[in-house]
Amino acid sequence: SAERKIVAMEISFGATLFRQAARELERTPEAATFGLPRARLTAADARRFDRRLHRLADDLLAAETPSGRPYAFAYGLWAAEAERR
Repeated sequence: SAERKIVAMEISFGATLFRQAARELERTPEAATFGLPRARLTAADARRFDRRLHRLADDLLAAETPSGRPYAFAYGLWAAEAERR
């Protein structure tokens, strides 16, 4: 269906962004902050975290200053596969 194609394109785009972030992270001269936490969430909580991530990205861009040092912020929230034990 058309909706599935759009979702597949969005996932592919997100994966491309994270690959770019990984390449940049490998070249950073300083320590970086990162993580990959996983949690079981309700749909409402997932939407709330999604909104928070977007606000955080907006805050980062709003704080930009010409005399500042370049920083990158990669983010994503997706339904992960269940962990296999």
